[in-house]
Amino acid sequence: MNRLKLCLVLTLAAFFLSPLATYSVLAAADGDCSVDANGYVNEVAAGGNHKCYVDMQGAKITWHALYLCREQPSLATHRDTCEEIFYSTTGVQVQFLPGTTTNLPTNSDVSLPVGTYNYAVTKVGKYVHDKMVLRFSANRRGRTGTGTFCWTIANREYVKSNRLYSKSGVECGTEADSLAAGFTYQNSAYICDGNNLANESTWAANSFGKTSKSHKVSDDTTLYTPIGGFVGTCPTDVETFTDTGNYTINMQQLITPAVITPDTKTIQFSMGLTGYGMVSQRQAGDGGGARCPAGGADCVIALRSKAPEFKVTVY
Repeated sequence: MNRLKLCLVLTLAAFFLSPLATYSVLAAADGDCSVDANGYVNEVAAGGNHKCYVDMQGAKITWHALYLCREQPSLATHRDTCEEIFYSTTGVQVQFLPGTTTNLPTNSDVSLPVGTYNYAVTKVGKYVHDKMVLRFSANRRGRTGTGTFCWTIANREYVKSNRLYSKSGVECGTEADSLAAGFTYQNSAYICDGNNLANESTWAANSFGKTSKSHKVSDDTTLYTPIGGFVGTCPTDVETFTDTGNYTINMQQLITPAVITPDTKTIQFSMGLTGYGMVSQRQAGDGGGARCPAGGADCVIALRSKAPEFKVTVY
């Protein structure tokens, strides 16, 4: 099939898996979450590391590569068998916010065969930056403050290997204080195989009902070598290990195949936000005084995202 040199505009957007409800929440296995009529998040912690899921409100990633593939790709051969749409060694930091669309810097011309593409491959940096503000039905403790509002602290890292509330990337206080919310950041790829740290997942159904697979790599095709592992049921604390995985490569089956025609002008790449935010907290007195002191409110230790999932739309 002939290759056509298309002038494409690659755009970025946020999308939702269902109509957005303010602070919509999904229950997690180790805790119960709901939202009342006033939009307050109600949490009933069940165990030392309670988690529930909310909508993401903003995310930033360093984007290194995007490929479209006709057939299911593999880590070893995706650069040869898939069509390269974007590639940057240094990476470009991009931002996803609800209701916004931005252009990703790329070459104006892309040589791309006309055809139907069923998979997308992305290579992103190891950190995902998250920005969230949540309102709770009762006071919560953050890094130093207490209040019904909790938010991400700008430029602070959430380290899974040290979940002490006093070192978390979350602060709590009043609504006025929450205006200081910024992008905190987390290591984007902790992949679990039972209780052990792994460098790749298996092909499995994702939130879209399609298949996806993730790899944590040190370059375009080399899996990193984890040392150490998880304690207890994943995800939870991580023991000290050598992390040489500077990138995450995600491979996803598209919800709707991307059909490239001679008239194609735009490829839109969107990140899912609905249900992709995670609230992690500890009960007051749980884990000893260093983690969440007794005699006060429960501690919010993280507001972060799950592994990102994307869709591709062509125009």
